[in-house]
Amino acid sequence: MIRTSPYLTTGEGRFVLLGGFDPIVSKLKGELVYMKKLFAGIAVVLFCLMAACTPADAGPEFGLGYQKMFAADDEYDGVSLRVWFDKLALEGNAFFAKDEPASGADTETQLFTGKVLFAPVTAENAKFYVGAEVGTGTIETTGFQDEDVTIYGPLFGSEFNFPGLQQVKFNFEVGYQLAETDTADVKDDMEGIKVGTGIKYYF
Repeated sequence: MIRTSPYLTTGEGRFVLLGGFDPIVSKLKGELVYMKKLFAGIAVVLFCLMAACTPADAGPEFGLGYQKMFAADDEYDGVSLRVWFDKLALEGNAFFAKDEPASGADTETQLFTGKVLFAPVTAENAKFYVGAEVGTGTIETTGFQDEDVTIYGPLFGSEFNFPGLQQVKFNFEVGYQLAETDTADVKDDMEGIKVGTGIKYYF
């Protein structure tokens, strides 16, 4: 991830945003607000479906393990805890990524994310699920001030195990990641299709 400043200094010592296209910026902000409302609406509907389809007496099933995430231009390694209540699951992740390019500044990223998952299709050794993920973290780049970042987006995936290995389960999922940061090029680097895969041991 290569960072550049989104500002230029004028001869009078003032700062102006590159491009200066106020109408375009306003339109993009409007589209972002619409996407946030749409995403919030989808999350509410998903939560209602999960609440309606989850039995009240469903006991928790805890899975702890490793999760790998490929998001846009970055790769993250993390520790993951997933808890299933029948068809509903909650998941917490702690991700870390480090980028040491041959030219440019070194970057370290820490992300803490949470997921809400719902499995509309289940089988003896597999689940198909849909859900949403939201998270926050910090980007530390050599020579730059630390930057806070927020990510969110929808996803779908599958969790499965091999017959005879009921406690060891694998997962594979695909989603789209949106990001909120103070720097435009960092935001662009973090947004896009993401793929996740992992393995967990269930207690």
